[in-house]
Amino acid sequence: MLQYYLLLFSIIFFSGKIYSQDTTKLNEIEVVSIKQTQNLNKTLKIDSSAYFNNQHKTIGEVLSNYSTIFIKNYGNGAIGTTSFRGGSANQTAILWEGINIKNTMLGQTDLSLIPTVLFNNITINYGGSSGLWGSDAVGGNVQLSSKNNLIKNGYSLNSNLSSNTLNSLNASTGFEIKQNKWYSDTKVYLTQSKNKYNYLDTTLSKNPITVSHAAYSNIGILQNLKYTINQYQKIGFNIWLNQNDRQIPNYNPIFVSKQYQFDRNLKSLVQHNYQKNKFSSNNKIAFIKDILNYIDSSSQIYSNSLVNNLIVDNETKYLLSDKFSLQAGFNVSNSKAQTKNYINNAQLNKLGIYGMLTYNILQNVTLSAVSRYELSNYTKIPITGNLNLSTTPFKNLNIKLNAAKVFRQPTLNELFWYPGGNPNLLPENGFSYDGELNYQLNNNNFKFYSSVAAYYKTINNWILWLPGANGNPSPKNIQQVFSRGTETNFKLSYEIKHFKIGIQILTHYCLSTIQQQNQEFNNSLNKQLIYTPRYTGNLNGFIILNKLSLYITNQYVGYRFTSSDNTSWLNPYYISSIKLNYLIDTKNNTLVNLFICSQNAFNYNYQIVENRPMPLRYFEFGLNLTFNKTNNK
Repeated sequence: MLQYYLLLFSIIFFSGKIYSQDTTKLNEIEVVSIKQTQNLNKTLKIDSSAYFNNQHKTIGEVLSNYSTIFIKNYGNGAIGTTSFRGGSANQTAILWEGINIKNTMLGQTDLSLIPTVLFNNITINYGGSSGLWGSDAVGGNVQLSSKNNLIKNGYSLNSNLSSNTLNSLNASTGFEIKQNKWYSDTKVYLTQSKNKYNYLDTTLSKNPITVSHAAYSNIGILQNLKYTINQYQKIGFNIWLNQNDRQIPNYNPIFVSKQYQFDRNLKSLVQHNYQKNKFSSNNKIAFIKDILNYIDSSSQIYSNSLVNNLIVDNETKYLLSDKFSLQAGFNVSNSKAQTKNYINNAQLNKLGIYGMLTYNILQNVTLSAVSRYELSNYTKIPITGNLNLSTTPFKNLNIKLNAAKVFRQPTLNELFWYPGGNPNLLPENGFSYDGELNYQLNNNNFKFYSSVAAYYKTINNWILWLPGANGNPSPKNIQQVFSRGTETNFKLSYEIKHFKIGIQILTHYCLSTIQQQNQEFNNSLNKQLIYTPRYTGNLNGFIILNKLSLYITNQYVGYRFTSSDNTSWLNPYYISSIKLNYLIDTKNNTLVNLFICSQNAFNYNYQIVENRPMPLRYFEFGLNLTFNKTNNK
């Protein structure tokens, strides 16, 4: 069905012209989340050049290269999940326009299903923030949103077309138009890949092996529509349709895989924003529908699941004085799932209420306190909260401190899966502490930024699936996990006339060990969590000269243990990509960017997940076209 939407959109765009007339001067249309303005903890925003150079990639690939989040990737085109500060994939909140978009059956978000081209505003908030966002925001959260590019009446077009030597085709088109009080942003995307890549399996042969039965496709559309009612009120409507089909390979060439996974996703959101004088309020209603079907005909497995999630959210803020502000809100959610592995249709209801007080003690010192209370029809959730301090003792120097009580609600599968589900599970909960010291300097052509952060986190009632009755796995609260580490971020750039050069260095050291566990004959105590690297680092650089630009990304990931007693592991890997851009300015509001890129440039043989080899060296090439037409009268 989505193919017809794409065809219709292309016909409409390429067969007609759009005219606009600037008759009324209005402010830029923005419907924003109040909570998204709270940056009292460590934040990292993906810059515009990283976004521009990776529009044909997924969010998981961007986070892997430009942040300290470790992405657990099960193979090229396969599932990608997060490990944030030594946490599990279930302990990272992925927020779309301020709404948690996790699959409530699985309790996590597959980042391979999210194209980067959809969002020009990607922000990472580090540290526990359950007080503001509720469940899952244990290690941090990733916020995805679309920021308006048009201020004046007019329209713009951004199209991308690329291919690679893995027999992949990637195409997307974004079309924005602003007409007085109306703003529309439409993005369509399509990826088709046979995904035939080479890898090395030294246990079978020293010669490269070509993976088979690994093709995938991803197609979708995102529509953002905003309307300014008057100078105080704005409304927005967002709908996002996604369809993903993929074959799941068996990396042993002796066996032929017959496994498939089909994802169908619908996300919709209506929001109303009111702001007048010292009062502001943002109200949202969201509906999320996720269909996941898994087939393995060789094992006679036909697993179909459907989950619907309805969310009502409110954020209200009032400025009591120049120094005090009060913020409060609530979140009501209803999740229903249907699958043959549930005895009945499972339903999870939650109500969360939070309050936040912010106090500007001095001109350069801000203190905030958050408290949150949640009710659930299945689990008793502890009261959570945050305490934040931000200060600028000297010019260009900023210090941020954050303490939080955090939790994670058990998933629908953990509660209701049959056989094995455990409705008596307790939520994961604990305390998180972190701090950051950052310094930035902008001196004419020279820019410098540095950040050093440390964190300390203890999570109780950690949930694990263990063998149960008749060999059926069952989730249990059996562990306490202690995570601590450091993060650094250094950026340096210099620009003069038509020449610019820059470098970024990201490092992360993480110890995430099991402090307590209730398993007999298990030697995991004081051992590192599996698939949690102790050391990761990124080195990114660029050189721009006139219309030519060179971008280089380098990523190092250390040992990942594959057994809980740390007796088996995957070797570290170091991979690089080199990308060359050439910009063509047609002088009629149109820019064309041509690029060629070498991925895994040094042909490194590596695995992120055991027995899931990644591609050897391959090449990408394509173009990006940008056209803008505005009335600047």
